[in-house]
Amino acid sequence: MLTAIPLWQIMTETPLTALILETRYGYPAMEILHIFGFVLMAGSIAMLDFRLLGFGPKLPVKVLANYLLPWTWFGFAMSLVAGGTLFVVKAPEWIILPIFQLKMALVMLGCINAAIFHYGVYRHINQWSIDTAAPWQAKTSAIFSLLIWATVLACGRLLAYFGFG
Repeated sequence: MLTAIPLWQIMTETPLTALILETRYGYPAMEILHIFGFVLMAGSIAMLDFRLLGFGPKLPVKVLANYLLPWTWFGFAMSLVAGGTLFVVKAPEWIILPIFQLKMALVMLGCINAAIFHYGVYRHINQWSIDTAAPWQAKTSAIFSLLIWATVLACGRLLAYFGFG
């Protein structure tokens, strides 16, 4: 009788997984890249969020956003690639953990929040970019963003304690 093998089980049997697990520095290097990417992404997001909440009112939101967005995307890509590599190594263990599931749900929620901001209130940025308080929608998005990404960070760290090693 044929049985279906879950995709995450198949992913753990790739040459990439073997390379990461069989080298001394493979897994730690991926963790460092994942954390560094997250720091770039979350740090640039937090700087914009704090500006939206009223810090640095003389700094135009549009100028700050245009400067930070490439850093956000670069950090996101780095974190996604390195995090995906880490996931491939531990997929069968992590996929069942509520803390991992929460982290992934929050990452999706953070992306949705960003899309709502960028395709919503941010489209009218020229009306409130400098010397004007950000609209309540922008402030609400900033608060959600800070809470979401801080919780993603906490969930990532808690994987080490609630995971399987």
